[in-house]
Parts: sequence; C-alpha cells; structure tokens
Amino acid sequence: MTHRYACLLGNGFALQYEPSLSVYQLTADLQNKFQTLGGPPGSLKGIPQFASRPGDSFEEMLGPIEAAGDVARELRRLSRLSSDHLLRLKINDTANFAALVHRVGMATVLDLIAARSAGVGAVALQPLVDFAAALTTLVVGRADDLVLGTLNYDGLTHAALLDAQPGLCDLAVGWGRGSKQPVPGVSSFAHQLRTEDNFVAGQTLLLQLHGSLGWLRSANGNVWKFSIDDLRINGYWRSLERGTTSWEPVVVLTDRKERTIESDPFRFAYSVFEDRLRASDRWLIAGYGRGDTPVNELLRRAWSARRRSGTAAGTRVLVVEHSGCGLTKTQGRSDLAQKTGIARAQIAVTKAGISGAPGTTEWSAWSDDR
Repeated sequence: MTHRYACLLGNGFALQYEPSLSVYQLTADLQNKFQTLGGPPGSLKGIPQFASRPGDSFEEMLGPIEAAGDVARELRRLSRLSSDHLLRLKINDTANFAALVHRVGMATVLDLIAARSAGVGAVALQPLVDFAAALTTLVVGRADDLVLGTLNYDGLTHAALLDAQPGLCDLAVGWGRGSKQPVPGVSSFAHQLRTEDNFVAGQTLLLQLHGSLGWLRSANGNVWKFSIDDLRINGYWRSLERGTTSWEPVVVLTDRKERTIESDPFRFAYSVFEDRLRASDRWLIAGYGRGDTPVNELLRRAWSARRRSGTAAGTRVLVVEHSGCGLTKTQGRSDLAQKTGIARAQIAVTKAGISGAPGTTEWSAWSDDR
C-alpha cells in the first residue's frame, strides 16, 4: 500500500546534538553579547530586560528588536503628515534609532547563530543524517511522497537531508542562478525563491517554514537563497551591523510569528506544507515543543480538512521526543490533541529521540505498510 509522509521538524530536531544552539544557551550568550556593544548600538544593552528569566525566553527578548523594524517604517510614513519641519526631524531621528536597533540586533543574533552552526562536525550531525535516511528509506523510488517542513534556519537540517539523500528540492528555484552582492564589492551566486508550486517531481521536498540564514531580501523586494558559508566568509552579518548592505535577512526569530508569516515567502511555505499535510496519511512531528500558535493552527486546519474528506481515520501521527522532555507520553498526546485538534487515539509518542526513534515499536507501527 502506498503512503504519503509529511514531517514537521521543530527547533529541537538538532539541539540535542549541538547544545550551543539551544534556546537557553543562545539567549544567555546573546544577553552577554549585547552588553559588549558600544556607541549608539550600545542601547541594546537594555534588551535582556525583556526576557522574563535570565538565559530564557529567546523570542520574548528579541521581540522588541523585530518590532523596531516595523516602528521605523511607520514613523517615516508618519513624519510625512506633519508640516512642522522640526517635528519631522524629531520623528525621523526616532525612526533612525529604531532602524539601528533592528539592524544591529538582527545582525548580532544571526551572526552568533551562523558561527555556532558552522562548528558542527560530522559526529554531531550523524544522528540527524541517520534519521533523515530512515525517513527517505520509507519512500524509495517515490521520493516525492515525502515532505519535510522545518522550523530551523541554521542550515543543519538541510545539510543532514542532503547527506542522506542528494535528490532534494526546496523553495529555491533550481534554474536562473544569479550573481549578487549582499556584501558591497563581493559577488556571490544565489537562486531566487519560488513563488508558485512548481517543485521538481520525484524528489523529497524540504520547506523552511521560518526562513534560513541563507535567505536575503534585496532592495527591490525579491528573496534569494545564498550559500550560508559564502555569507560567513564574506562577513555579511558584520556588513549588516555596520549598515553597509541593503540586503535584509529573511527569518522568523521572535514571538511575532502571527504577523510575519502573513507575508511571503513564509505565507507560501506554510501554504504548500498545509497542502502536503492534507494529502498525507503519515504525519511525523519531531523536536517540536508545540509552542508556536501559527504551526499549531496549520496542523489543526490540515487535520480538519482530512476529517471532512473522510481520510483522517486512516492517518497515523508519530511524535518524536527525547527522554529529557518534561511530559510523559500520555501528557504529550493530550497536549498535542488539545492544541491541534488531532485525534488523541491516533497519536503515538516515542521518547527515544532522533537517534533512537527508527528502532522503536512506535516507529514500526507508524511506518507499517498497511
């Protein structure tokens, strides 16, 4: 019997194997890094106060940084309404400060993440590669029956999947490569992101729902995918911090997801993944803490669509967690059912983590070709 597989890979997918990228560690290190900033960017020293607890609440702490970008744009629009020259100057000064907070804050965060993910070696990556290989084995000869939606933007998930299966399709268009200069005077090759569902048939599909370190938006609004290694080597994030580049990062970092995903490329990625979920009868959720409202609502809509079409009863859902997760299997099933509407009886949970999940009875029952 042929099945279609849809997998949601949360931020915890890689963190068990690269602790320096854990939310707790990143938040603590960013708090320290903000304290070292001097000059006008030194204003970001106050950012850590937005976290409820030291070393915690990554998204809560960075929310004001993302909001500052919106504030800057709105203030510049507002200044044009005033006929008072001095007032316009004051409003623009405030807008410039908000823009600086946004630019330097984003550069500081992404530069740290890019540096951390660059140091991940083959040993740490191997469990992710093995897990990806176990998934692709399920669809040998029919790879387009496997779609993976990831919330990670550090590139580790992409690297693991490519190691497991070279035939991989993502949001970047495979043709029309162009030479761009995200760092002034330094050219890098890039591929523009898709705007329509024209993915290559016969290949596993990877959808980066919350963007990527390699995604940048040009001044004309187009989004391009660059090599993350090229951006590291060429010092893109340092250029962003200094304000010498007009290219902006395209990632979802904060607790403002509901608004951010209403615009492309995130809206498009969510839409494609929801379509694939509706068409899939085997769902897998790995490393996801169930704390993202837009993701939970996406799962709810897809499950409701399968229920209305009469196909929900034949759908199997497997949740992969590691043993350190605070909830028991029973609690995990109830929590997912409550937040997404998925039938509790159709949810199985394994606490074996990424490395051990493919060898469990839960995995066997979920992937059983019946």
